[in-house]
Amino acid sequence: MIPSKRKLNTAIFKAVLEKGKNYHTENFSLKVFRYGNNDSRFSVAVPKKLEKSAVKRNTMKRLMYGLLHQLFPIVKQGNLSVFFLRKKINAKSLLLLNNDIKKVLKNAGVI
Repeated sequence: MIPSKRKLNTAIFKAVLEKGKNYHTENFSLKVFRYGNNDSRFSVAVPKKLEKSAVKRNTMKRLMYGLLHQLFPIVKQGNLSVFFLRKKINAKSLLLLNNDIKKVLKNAGVI
């Protein structure tokens, strides 16, 4: 998990949706908005269309937050990022997902 000060609140989440730039992979979409020199913040959204069960959606979010937490030392300051999952993820797919996250964050200029 990541600390709450590194997560987006509702107001910032909406601003990123409106003004953020899109990046896509097979597993997720990413919206990034650059804002000042504050700590970078992240959020993960799992739509009900992907998984009906809230327990499973939250499990997917926790897996993503765990991968993002490992990248904090190399993340640049001032980025607000939202990940929208497109496919179900599980513990077996984490290595592939980790590579996708690094690749898309590098393309977006976040790392």
